[in-house]
Amino acid sequence: MSSPQHSLDLADTRDRLRVLHDVLAVLNRSANVRWALNEVLERILAALGLETGWIVLQDPAAMDPVAGPGFALAAHAGIPPAMGLDHHAVWEGNCTCEHRCQAGVHEHAYNVSSCPRVVWLSRELQRDAVHASVPLRLDGRTLGMLNVASADWRPLDDATLRFLEKIGEELGDAIGRSRVHEQLLAQRVAQQNLMLELSRALLGAQGLAEIARVLLERARDVMKTDAAALLLPDPDGRTLRFRGIVGWRDDPAAQGRTVPRGAGDSIWMALWARRPALLDNVSAEPAAPPWLRAEEFHTRLIVPMLAEARTMGALVLDMRRARAFEDDELDFAQLLANTAALAVQAEHRREEAAHQVCLERELDAAHEIQATLLPQPHIAFPGWDMEAIYEPAEAVGGDFFDVVPLKTPANHVALLCGDVAGKSMSGALLMASSLSAFHGLIHVEPDPAAVLEAVNERLRRRISNDRFVTAFYGVLDMDSGRLHYARAGHPPALVLRADPAGGVVWLTGPGAALALLESTRSETREVQLQPGDALVLYSDGVTEALTHEFASFDESRLEAAVAGARGLGAEAIVERIVESVRAWRAGAKPSDDLTLLVARRAPA
Repeated sequence: MSSPQHSLDLADTRDRLRVLHDVLAVLNRSANVRWALNEVLERILAALGLETGWIVLQDPAAMDPVAGPGFALAAHAGIPPAMGLDHHAVWEGNCTCEHRCQAGVHEHAYNVSSCPRVVWLSRELQRDAVHASVPLRLDGRTLGMLNVASADWRPLDDATLRFLEKIGEELGDAIGRSRVHEQLLAQRVAQQNLMLELSRALLGAQGLAEIARVLLERARDVMKTDAAALLLPDPDGRTLRFRGIVGWRDDPAAQGRTVPRGAGDSIWMALWARRPALLDNVSAEPAAPPWLRAEEFHTRLIVPMLAEARTMGALVLDMRRARAFEDDELDFAQLLANTAALAVQAEHRREEAAHQVCLERELDAAHEIQATLLPQPHIAFPGWDMEAIYEPAEAVGGDFFDVVPLKTPANHVALLCGDVAGKSMSGALLMASSLSAFHGLIHVEPDPAAVLEAVNERLRRRISNDRFVTAFYGVLDMDSGRLHYARAGHPPALVLRADPAGGVVWLTGPGAALALLESTRSETREVQLQPGDALVLYSDGVTEALTHEFASFDESRLEAAVAGARGLGAEAIVERIVESVRAWRAGAKPSDDLTLLVARRAPA
């Protein structure tokens, strides 16, 4: 006689859809699916009237050279004492369904009997304890397993198994998307860490020769090219001279090779265009000199080194075989070249002013780095008028802001205003690190509160406990005027309504400063900007501006200044606020950086 089965009343399609909807809702709102697996598992068990469950995922660290992929416990709920997690004999090694997965035959949900995981429980029951095993699959690959059991550890019926298969498919898809998301984040984190490391190395380099060595060695390794060269213009601007090379057979720098200014030269053309140029069959070009042909280069990437409005030189990356570069690689190469341009510019200034002390030189370089990280004050988008101002209290400051058009959704823009604890060089480095952390997330995470949580986690691993960062971050739909925003210890933004009856609206919300706690506890909120409304983001250098008697400007004076600018454009609103702050200080030296970002929707 066959064993009785545990049957669930899932005949109503609406009930099934409700369970599936609950599971998908948890997965879709989770920045990291793995963090949500315990909640997902508990919802599945509760909805289906089951008692016990556990999820295992493939784990590269548990890879067996003979058996193949190993597995690690990712979530669990309702585990009975007989198979508790402290029983190493129960959980060490792979179970029956995991062996089936390794053999490539675990493709459907099925009831597992005589499972090594539940052998002790079977002894208590004096019969086989049966659980269901559901593969979590994506594109024909099994990523892990969902295992569930009823309270009496009886087999589940076929209808329940098929429904669990559907849940397994959705879980597999979500886990796969999460892994892609994690890989993208890891790639961006690696790039950000590299840029910060390169910036520090270049700032500490002494002389153009060391700058060239640091840049070219890192550029060749990161871009995976055969050779790299740094060319800088002579003082007369008519000749490019090799200042450093790696990977060349000959040494054009030692040989005094130059590239004269000419209309047909590809390096000069890239410098005039101020954008990267990609060439094929470099050594085979008729105009190539013999010393270049001898290198047998095939693909060449020429990247202009840009600093402010100046072109400082060229970073040239060469391959001896055909090579295609992705758009992300071209963008990263440009960032490398621009970072090097700042270092070259700083070195030129050091040579021109040798009497300045080392600290002053480093502060100048840090100020230039900050200037390139922040957008221009005049920002134009169709239907919107935007203006910004940034006035550091010292040579370099800790405030930052940015306006970044998003790749998806279309016609959305990210708005950011932040402040770091600290001034001078340490504040500038923390500001650069914070801005890089945001840039690595805004294109992959649409939810503002989730972005703040991810940045918080990243900064906690990088900086000491006595440092922190505040931020206001929002995503603006430029078509509808809808703004989704979240705060992390930063002063609340304001919305100046075009209609006088609307007054001034403060955009408040919870959220602790970044890098202080395990969670910012931020919350994404929404506000609608109507035609003629203006959004005002600012740092506490505005509200905490002090007189000689140490009286602060405070929020009430800011609100009055903003209300008095109703009907004005973004630039005029910024000017009105700055004039009010300066009048309040009455000549007192600024005590903190001042940052303002105003976005005004065009009137109807």
